[in-house]
Amino acid sequence: MLINNRIIWEDDTTLRDVSKQLNDVFANTVTFAYVTADDYLYIGSELPFNHRYFDVGATPNAVAATVSVSIWDGNAWNAAVDVIDETASAAGASLAQDGIIRWATDRYKTWCMEQSTEDIPALSTLKIYNKYWVRLSWSATLTAGTLLNYIGHKFSDDTSLGAYYPDLVRSDIIGAYASGKTNWHEQHVLAAEEVVSNLEKRDHIWTPDQIMNPEVLERAAIHKCAAIIMRGFGNDYAQLKANAEVDFKAEMDSIYAQYDSNENGHMDIQEKARMGGLYR
Repeated sequence: MLINNRIIWEDDTTLRDVSKQLNDVFANTVTFAYVTADDYLYIGSELPFNHRYFDVGATPNAVAATVSVSIWDGNAWNAAVDVIDETASAAGASLAQDGIIRWATDRYKTWCMEQSTEDIPALSTLKIYNKYWVRLSWSATLTAGTLLNYIGHKFSDDTSLGAYYPDLVRSDIIGAYASGKTNWHEQHVLAAEEVVSNLEKRDHIWTPDQIMNPEVLERAAIHKCAAIIMRGFGNDYAQLKANAEVDFKAEMDSIYAQYDSNENGHMDIQEKARMGGLYR
């Protein structure tokens, strides 16, 4: 759970703090009744960041709509560039499926940590301190009843898990874990949290906002997810769980990742060059 990931939905004239619901993969869903002329979704965090994973609920958006991302510079909202929306369907409906929305900062613009939302006109009735903010908007009113389950980080999924652990994605195995369960979504999110915690313990990062290329962490997350799943099956899977933990550690020891060490929201050449290394 990203306790410092603040999510505010400007629902017409009402500001709805949905941080608790959308930071916690086990919490209730949010009915995101987005109206294009009236609404925005704001995300605030400790450092500049370039992506978030969106888990869309049982009712996805089906209306063709393009997402726009803007970054607060202390005085105004500036359009982000190179926006890639993995939640969009082939028909161009954003939030039609789970996926990452990512962006980059315009090279001629900058971020600003706002000391208080009181100084951001649209958020001035709130008092949230020391955050960097992005604002998301969509080009059309979304399907009524569109559901959001989670906004945060997820580095693996059942498809990638099945490539390494095919037995774990069998429907009978998933169903044996819990009645009615059809996927390992929650376990993938928990695995991502474990990966982030491990990176923090190694002093690679101090916040997941510094992760610029989440795909690099996929294999480590796969092995950690497998270990989490097998832990739930008890002693019969103890050795397989131990093997997955060994593979997880090996990935974390040798991983070549891209972290925003100078905290400016994008990867500089120096950061790309010095990342990596083998730990024993």
